Amino acid sequence: MNVLIYGFGWTGRACLHLLESFGISCKIIDDSLNVVHDKFVSLDSVDDFDLILIAVSNKQNVIDSINNKILAAGGGDYKVKNISLDGYRKSQVKFFIEYYKYKNYLLESLFSDDFCLSGFAEVFENIKVKHKQFLKDKAKDDYNRRLALDKINPNLSVFSKMYQGASGRLFDFDDGDSGSFLLVNYPGVMLNAFGDTSDMNLFLKEEIDFVSLKNRNKDTKLVVLFGACTIRGGQCEEAFVVKYLKEMLDSNFIVLNCGLSAVTWENFLFFNTFLYPLFPDIVVNLCFTEIILCQYNCDVCLKTYQIPYSPTYELKLGDREDSVYSYYQMTISGKQNFKNPNINKDDIFEALDIRLLQFSNMVASYGGRFYAVIHPFLHLKKSWSKEEKWAYVFHDKQNPGVYNGCEDLQELVYEFLQRKRQINIYNSNDYIKDSKETLFKDWIHINESMAKKLAEYIFTIIKE
Repeated sequence: MNVLIYGFGWTGRACLHLLESFGISCKIIDDSLNVVHDKFVSLDSVDDFDLILIAVSNKQNVIDSINNKILAAGGGDYKVKNISLDGYRKSQVKFFIEYYKYKNYLLESLFSDDFCLSGFAEVFENIKVKHKQFLKDKAKDDYNRRLALDKINPNLSVFSKMYQGASGRLFDFDDGDSGSFLLVNYPGVMLNAFGDTSDMNLFLKEEIDFVSLKNRNKDTKLVVLFGACTIRGGQCEEAFVVKYLKEMLDSNFIVLNCGLSAVTWENFLFFNTFLYPLFPDIVVNLCFTEIILCQYNCDVCLKTYQIPYSPTYELKLGDREDSVYSYYQMTISGKQNFKNPNINKDDIFEALDIRLLQFSNMVASYGGRFYAVIHPFLHLKKSWSKEEKWAYVFHDKQNPGVYNGCEDLQELVYEFLQRKRQINIYNSNDYIKDSKETLFKDWIHINESMAKKLAEYIFTIIKE
């Protein structure tokens, strides 16, 4: 049976992964992609396929439009289906195989199902329930395995352990050829490959003209904003902090959206690698999300080398090597807090302070100004609106794990601010603590109103 997947966004990629896991060869059509690849075909060929899957979720107008295109091109309505894979994970494949067993049974089931694939949807819901329990059990096993490995090699970083324990690594050897060695990746410059941008622009939200910025007028001030989605803006949302700050500053200022990471160390590495030659006049770095994220770090990296890194780096590397799973992976899959027991808040404070000082010194080395700004948090707002209470109860409380420990954020922020250090730390929470407006979508993600207030706060401190 010849299968065509129409649409190659998230759902289309998930669909391709599932079908290829059964050994089913597929072709693809996507109206928004200009891709030269033997898997991609044109609309003219729809008549060649026995089953056409519209891989679009929850967008009825788009689904109807694609269906009409297929029918107009000669595709029979009996072979066109709409597949939804919200919540699909690669590790669910084993459960699909347990149920369908053979590719022909899967294809026949899809072909004989209704347009909305109601039968498949019911099977998928049952698989998601089984998969959720599987992840919880696996997280506990992974946690015990990680604790045992850490106990055997307490002075070895998790990145070395990954390569020692990687699938097949035990039987690998150096055959003596030139360049035959294992490459161990420690946290470095990490560019998140977002779907709305390209590597031609370092996956940043807005284009940066490096040539013109290097040659900018001496009276033009270059401002760089670092942070994660608070600065970047979501894939479907505008970067409101950047937008409002641009409106507040006059034409003598250029503002760059460098929304990359929630971790200072990674923002510094990006700055040092790509932006230092531009000599930005002002650099603003949102920080202190490290107090939550870095509790899953490798204790050797954090305590010995003072590297507070994003847990995503370790998670992705471990997954790729089929090796030691990170505490963060266990936490998000097991829905409980499997933080590293060998790390405490003072370890994170010290590492963050050192990296903020390093960042500040680098910017100051050419006469620039560096501002470390503590990220706004819902828990530091005195009065929560009805919407914020709902978001906390129904979003954060229903998703235990990473959110555990947020209740102590107020105490942790003020404890961090009391530490002696060589640079100033600015607390954006002081600007909004008395507000009664709805400013947060959950404990950390902000809405447009909060974005405007954060822009106002940044404007105030950089104009002092």
